[in-house]
Amino acid sequence: TRSLRVKFQEMERKEEPGQHCVVISLMSSVKQYAKHNNTQEVKATPTQKFKYSSSTQTEDITTDTGNKNKIQQAQHQRGRRGSYYEYHLTCMETAQQCHKFRQGRLLEGLERGAEFPVIHLSLPVNNVLPPSILPHDALGDTTVLQQGVYDELVRWYPEMQEPPPSTPRQKNNPKCHILIGFKTIQGMEVSEDIEYRWREWTGALYIYCNISEELGLSHVTFYRKRGNTHPSMFTYLVVAQLDSVTQTNSLHLLDFVYRMRIRRGSGYISVYKELNRMSDDDDGNSSNALYTYEDEENGNHFLTVND
Repeated sequence: TRSLRVKFQEMERKEEPGQHCVVISLMSSVKQYAKHNNTQEVKATPTQKFKYSSSTQTEDITTDTGNKNKIQQAQHQRGRRGSYYEYHLTCMETAQQCHKFRQGRLLEGLERGAEFPVIHLSLPVNNVLPPSILPHDALGDTTVLQQGVYDELVRWYPEMQEPPPSTPRQKNNPKCHILIGFKTIQGMEVSEDIEYRWREWTGALYIYCNISEELGLSHVTFYRKRGNTHPSMFTYLVVAQLDSVTQTNSLHLLDFVYRMRIRRGSGYISVYKELNRMSDDDDGNSSNALYTYEDEENGNHFLTVND
């Protein structure tokens, strides 16, 4: 459509060549890491209709006698819902205590069940890369660490628009980031044409065309992993920064990411908040933060803002 072509041209016009490399660290608990490397998850909904999911199929299971075993398995899984929160806290505490992550951006996942509940991004000091990448067990025996060096290929800024008036409370809200990751087959050569068309296949164009202006899309960055090492890491990453996420519009953000994941069906997609730490605050002040909580009855996941 014409509007899509216009949006595409706007993105192309506002692109800037990347200037930095960044060290990206993905953290997950040992149990969560094992789960996502051998996934078959059972979830229960409040309507007594259970969904059995795997990476290749999804089928609804009603309360028929023949499905009794699967229903019992789903109920057992629902009874263990709190375990993911424990894994999440373990990763957060480990990352916050690690002196290597005191600089840079520490991102906390906002979706329950994300494979990587904690992510850290850091620019090399004086453009000097660390002498080596940390091993998987560098953070102890409860957290799996995956690290890689990424080159910033493109940074894109949306067309300038008149920003809505903001209150001091909104100004202090932390930034949020939509992170999209893609892996390639080991040894496969990627053509320049694929990287040139990154807006379409990564979902960056979809974000620009469909995300609510209320969420304050700041910019989108396209990264490529440096070298052929660490095949478990994503080959390409897209990070979309949002500056205006509040308690009022946070559910719109979660819904947008969920719909985008269903629509695309490939790649890793999740959403994160950037933790405001005292050392990173230019004014030396601790600002408000978004927190997540769960509706224990319905299994829903929400954001809230701490006063």
